[in-house]
Formats: sequence, structure tokens, C-alpha cells
Amino acid sequence: MKQRWTKHGWAIGVLALLAIGCDALVWLHPTLGFAHGGILNGADLRGSLVKISLWLLLTFGMVATAALRVLACIKRDALALGCAYLSALVASGLAMVVLDRFF
Repeated sequence: MKQRWTKHGWAIGVLALLAIGCDALVWLHPTLGFAHGGILNGADLRGSLVKISLWLLLTFGMVATAALRVLACIKRDALALGCAYLSALVASGLAMVVLDRFF
């Protein structure tokens, strides 16, 4: 059981590092994060992109952790982690619909 939570911690940690790295790249790159063409040509969208990325990371992490806690009765680590991450992926997709309204 402890090994399952260690694997989960590593997975969420690596995902967080990837998200923060991509956010830093978007923020510091001279052309990423700016609209190209269309009605928003030249608009600075970096702040919104970073907020959306961090909200999605938070959603994924919280749903995966909650699902893993609920699925504690499953003895196989791979099955429990797979179900938890699949449910977190679906929840993140649904969160995109909500985030689209606010950002």
C-alpha cells in the first residue's frame, strides 16, 4: 500500500515539474503565449495559459488522489493507479469546459 502512494507521489511530482517547466517556457519565450493572426493578433495570453495549466494540474492531482483513496480496496497497484489516473484525465477534460468560461 505504501508503494502505491510512493508511485503516485512520483507521478504527480513529475507531472507538476512538466507543467511548471512548460509554463516557464511559455512565459519566457519571445513568441509563445501571444496570439498570431485573427482578431486577437498580438494579444498577450501568457497569464491565462499559465492559470489554465495550473488549474488543470490541481484538478488532475486532487481527483487522482481522491480516486486512489477510494480505490484502496483494489489490491493490484497498476489497476488502482490506472483507474485513478483515467478518472483524473476525464475530470480534467470536464474542467476544461469550465475553465473555458472563465479564462
